[in-house]
Amino acid sequence: MTPCDLLILDNVLSAVDYETERFLLETIHKRRTARSLMIVSHRVQALEQSDLILVLDKGRIVARGTHEDLIRQAGLYQETWELQQTD
Repeated sequence: MTPCDLLILDNVLSAVDYETERFLLETIHKRRTARSLMIVSHRVQALEQSDLILVLDKGRIVARGTHEDLIRQAGLYQETWELQQTD
């Protein structure tokens, strides 16, 4: 990978299974050459290692924080995380 300031992954994990997602995320985080990484995803597990998560609803930021912060707060992120735990 060529070094860059920002690498944006826009929902690239939506079509892969859980094991492939984990492998890709682990590889991206280990071999990252970008100074900043932005992951756009509806899969909460893809965001667990993020320094900052912005939760959007209808184009507005409705919550922000780490994964641990957001699963402890009532709201869209926590609801989504709970739903995805049963899948």
